[in-house]
Amino acid sequence: MWGPYFTQRYRDVFGIEARKRNILSLGSLRHDYLYRHFSWDQSKTNGKVLLIHEPVSSEGWNDPSPEPIGDNRVSDTIIEALVKYKIPFDFKIHPNWPDFISNTGRKMWRPPTDVNVVDISIIDMLKYEAIIASWSSIQFEALSMGIPVINIQYTYPTVNQSEWGPGKYGLLKPIQPDQILQCLDQPRSRNNRADNRLLNFFLGDLGKLSETYYQFMKSKLDLQSRLSRRLMRLTKTRIRQAKTLSLKIKKFFR
Repeated sequence: MWGPYFTQRYRDVFGIEARKRNILSLGSLRHDYLYRHFSWDQSKTNGKVLLIHEPVSSEGWNDPSPEPIGDNRVSDTIIEALVKYKIPFDFKIHPNWPDFISNTGRKMWRPPTDVNVVDISIIDMLKYEAIIASWSSIQFEALSMGIPVINIQYTYPTVNQSEWGPGKYGLLKPIQPDQILQCLDQPRSRNNRADNRLLNFFLGDLGKLSETYYQFMKSKLDLQSRLSRRLMRLTKTRIRQAKTLSLKIKKFFR
């Protein structure tokens, strides 16, 4: 799994400790890999910000929830602010809906035709000055690589005890679209720099997870080996006892 946040959420939602369901929190190897191999360098950026496509759940995958996740008006407002302040930007499409066609085959919201839409990998995000999003989990990938994240205020639905954890715990401090320019003037300000302690709360102890997983698997294999040896000794003992009993029975009936 990911970091301790998710096992804590399990306890909060289901009222039982995750470990009692054999669910452990070792951390995210995906984010650990990004953290160890890729690092954002402002001197190598293209002078643009990258706006993330955050499709409305009822629109993208026909989510029947009374409070769908996402709001196209938020994306519209962000685009308006970027245009107003003449901030160069690209719009990153969602990999699940590159053609803006939903799972049910209907057309989804898409940005205006004059917006430059890009279909890029996670690693390609390193080329940008900052990532702009509201609730997308891609913000975790960006933070893992040290990319500044500008988190835009969005009221996350609370139906069925859902929550946007990074906002609730302060990992990402949301701002209004009109504050984007001010935020970009200080790209390493408190508005878009992650608290490592909180980041590890969501993703695990970044930089150390390969060793964590290795030690965990080794301990389980060692335990299995010890149990196997114990079971083998017990089996051999039972076989010897059975042979001894068999001989006694044969002697009795002679």
